[in-house]
Amino acid sequence: MTKILSIITSIIMLISLFTLIIPAQAVSTYNCGDYEIYIENGRVGDCIITSYQGNESYLEIPEVISSGLISGTVREIGYRSFHDRDFLINITIPNTTELIDISAFEYCPNLEKITIPPSVKEIRELAFRGCDKLTIYGYTNTTAETYAKENNIPFESIGVYTEPTTSPTTETPNKTINPTYTPTTKTTPTIKTKKAAIKKITVTKKKTLKITWKKVNGAKGYEIKLATNRKFNKNKRTIKVKKGTSTSKVIKNLKSGKRYYVKIRAYKKVKVDGYTVTANGSWSEIKRSKKIK
Repeated sequence: MTKILSIITSIIMLISLFTLIIPAQAVSTYNCGDYEIYIENGRVGDCIITSYQGNESYLEIPEVISSGLISGTVREIGYRSFHDRDFLINITIPNTTELIDISAFEYCPNLEKITIPPSVKEIRELAFRGCDKLTIYGYTNTTAETYAKENNIPFESIGVYTEPTTSPTTETPNKTINPTYTPTTKTTPTIKTKKAAIKKITVTKKKTLKITWKKVNGAKGYEIKLATNRKFNKNKRTIKVKKGTSTSKVIKNLKSGKRYYVKIRAYKKVKVDGYTVTANGSWSEIKRSKKIK
């Protein structure tokens, strides 16, 4: 009997030792700048955004979120990850994303625009509940359009998406028809648009100011943001200047007695993977006007 107990004890010790030697599957959440991300099985791979901790009103979520040895390719916008962010106004979802989860952007009352690529194949319930100002921008014939129509959310098409199909003709068997836009996991080419710079802000006549900036070579146009606070969410205005050669803009109907914060960026129109995209430059330094008359 003693011998049997000894054998059983030895087996238990071996099992315990074996368990210690083999590490548990690595499942981790990491803080990477403004984002908290979840990566399964290590520090590099596909990731889920679990929380946004920044304060950008105009946010372009990157395809890859990294910090030091951590690097995650964004596949999912996670459950309640951007919930109740009242400073959000405009968001662009990256081309690597496949899923927007439940309540991801719920109760973002100032969210006006979200651009969703064709790579997103599922948007779950309540993703945009409480986003009463929202318009979804996306491609016709995609999940974004279907979701918008089913949930009575305004939709703006930025192009037509066609799934790759195989030609049925006998003359060209197995020929693939090129889609208008093909989702890809390949790295998108880096497209640089020079940073714009404001030269002068002049208060002219009543409720009017004039913004002057340096011309950016190769620009298709400019986008101007102004508001009465540095977060650009009070008395905010967005102005598009559609001529790349322009270097000034007069803005009317502003609030008398208020000072306005102003920033500007240039943009280009370029072809990527067969479709036209906007390549925005960096925002200029923020300038503050004198009091509006």
